[in-house]
Amino acid sequence: MKPLCRLSDEPVQLVSDLIIEASGEWDVELVRKMFIAPDAAAILKMPRPRVQVTDFWAWAWEQLGAFTVHSAYKMLLGQKAATQVIPSSSSHGEDWWRALWKLQVQPKIRIFWWRVLKKFVPVHGEMMRRHIREDAICPMCGSDDESLFHVLVQCDHAILFWEEAQDFFRFKLPRLHPVTWSRDILDHSFMAKESAAITVSVMWAIWT
Repeated sequence: MKPLCRLSDEPVQLVSDLIIEASGEWDVELVRKMFIAPDAAAILKMPRPRVQVTDFWAWAWEQLGAFTVHSAYKMLLGQKAATQVIPSSSSHGEDWWRALWKLQVQPKIRIFWWRVLKKFVPVHGEMMRRHIREDAICPMCGSDDESLFHVLVQCDHAILFWEEAQDFFRFKLPRLHPVTWSRDILDHSFMAKESAAITVSVMWAIWT
């Protein structure tokens, strides 16, 4: 993940500078001093490496980090599926961002959805691909692949949230595509503005 901004000019250059050497835990006070609240919260949710390892280049679409033709092929197929569902263009991309900043929600929820779109939310599946975790198991339901879509839509915990939201808002979450869902929600031809605001707000509540 890339923080939105830093609040302090402390001489911190490496992630290890934010970790207490003796205990291996995050330096909570320093993290909260350095970063705005959404960034600090996301950082503090990340587990520290279990063993000391040196940095290395890794292929994100393979569990061990080594490039393979098979994983590249699967990655390209996924990208092709996304472009077939919603045509990709710079103007369409600008529409998504414009729709996001016009959503009638709190600023912290807009920032959260920006992170969703940029894939900067530290779910276990993403952290495993970045070699921060050894597994992608969902701590809430035990699923072996905790993707962001799983956390916000498919998990038992999320399903309970959506049932409550349906009763409270008189709103039912439509069927979402597992690849393009985060952009579809901002597409007014797919979902009305009011429904989009409810959806991202509930998803923010599920995450927090």
